[in-house]
Amino acid sequence: MVIRINPRRITTVLITAYLMNVFYFNMYETVQKLLLWSLVGVYLVLNARIVSEILNRMVLRYYKKKIVLLLFLTWGIMILLTPLLHGTRDFSYFGEYITIVTAVLYCLAICVRIYKTEGENDLSEKFMRIFVYAMVLYVFSSIIAIVFPPYREFIIKTVSMSDYARSVIQVEKYRTRIGFAGLSVYNSGIKCALANLFVLFFAFKSLREKTRIRLGIWVLYLLTIFGEFLYSRTSLLLSIIFLVLFVIMVLTKLGRITTFLKFVLLGVFAALIAIQLIGQFEGDNASLAWQLEVFTNMLNGRGFNATSLNIMRRMTFVPSIPTLLFGDGLYMSENGRYYMSTDLGYMRAILYYGLIGFLFVVFLIVATLKTIPKIRKESEYGMLAIMGFIAFIVFEIKGECMGVFYPVVFTLMCATSYSSEDARYI
Repeated sequence: MVIRINPRRITTVLITAYLMNVFYFNMYETVQKLLLWSLVGVYLVLNARIVSEILNRMVLRYYKKKIVLLLFLTWGIMILLTPLLHGTRDFSYFGEYITIVTAVLYCLAICVRIYKTEGENDLSEKFMRIFVYAMVLYVFSSIIAIVFPPYREFIIKTVSMSDYARSVIQVEKYRTRIGFAGLSVYNSGIKCALANLFVLFFAFKSLREKTRIRLGIWVLYLLTIFGEFLYSRTSLLLSIIFLVLFVIMVLTKLGRITTFLKFVLLGVFAALIAIQLIGQFEGDNASLAWQLEVFTNMLNGRGFNATSLNIMRRMTFVPSIPTLLFGDGLYMSENGRYYMSTDLGYMRAILYYGLIGFLFVVFLIVATLKTIPKIRKESEYGMLAIMGFIAFIVFEIKGECMGVFYPVVFTLMCATSYSSEDARYI
């Protein structure tokens, strides 16, 4: 993997880093939102020809992509009709769907930018590459905030956050969960896990093409794991699952045992660096204790246990049969909390439109991911689809992930229409 840096690419990375981690300053937040939406809208309109070409190729050239688009639109209609059918008039979940649509437009704007600056060939791989760079940039912003307290205080004071987020970000054990967008928790962990998956994609591609894995891949792999260590224990667990599956594919399809050893050693090295950094700047090691809680409990004979796991168990319950099948049409409670106070993604979906609705979402994810290797036959695309589905399952068990996960996956599916074996670098 050759990392080629040029001013236009740097600009693209900066734009991507912001659009994937949108934040606003405290003053005139509404004006900032309107300005951002206007800029993205105008950019897409001014590049209507490219947008039209991407969508036409997506809908017309590949029939299965047309099916996915129809499923995505049907999902939105289902979300909108559910509170009407139940008579609850709770349209807050439809607001989440609009947020996903907005994120898709942001990703589409990124693709248009890449299309214009780097060409259309292998657009999906170029999107993944830029996404990885953008998330690494975000991880660096977190490192700076950890080691340079004035910058941390600047973020806390100037970036718009809810009162709850502002209180959480100042808790000692969550001290590492910060970036230039403010409080960086589950969503940031999801994006780092996706970046980690994309790095493994390029590593496997290099091995399949019988070229050595370049230094850039090793560095990016280390940095994405480091980001997971900072933001989310779930994403860190997922990276371990990714590594195991990657090793299995490398050994079974390529027979590369040395690659297995290198990635394992690098993963351990990344974890040790993170531990040292957190230990150095945390007087009571509160963040380190939070990250290693599961391992500490296992070593002390308390089993596979952690505070968040106990909370997940309390939030898991079997609702009545009608609710289980068709939901209650409620997403938020009158007190502003999630319906039935559950924080688990699949539970929220089931309580809203039932198991039938949730299975429809699973089918949408499968259809979207399955389309990618149908168009690109190389084995790394199959690996991407399989690991992507596993990521969805793991993340949805812990919390809602569609708002971050699906726009990226949908964009990858769209971009796979543009393929060429001529592109050999990340």
